Amino acid sequence: MKDETMKILYRYDGCANFEGFVCTEYKILKETKCGYWIKYDNNYLVAHNGKAEKWVNKSGRKRFCYPTKLEAIYGLFYRRKRYAKILNARLSSNSVVLTVCENLIWELKK
Repeated sequence: MKDETMKILYRYDGCANFEGFVCTEYKILKETKCGYWIKYDNNYLVAHNGKAEKWVNKSGRKRFCYPTKLEAIYGLFYRRKRYAKILNARLSSNSVVLTVCENLIWELKK
């Protein structure tokens, strides 16, 4: 690793149960030309692969974790913004289905 000060990557996650964020720090195990190998303690990953390592892209649009806390909070912001957009689309679709069902119920009751 060329830059010894950059040993940790960050990822923020928002929690619905309280007002605040959780910042998880991931140790960089190895740096490659295109990304990093990080220590990733995930029970599912360890159980199925036998490893606690994860490769993370350095410059991908959808990165898992980031070199600075500011970039990590931006990552959370855009992830949640996209999630809200997906939920709004699902809600709109559900509203259409409910309206069609109500109309069908009224027609069948006649």
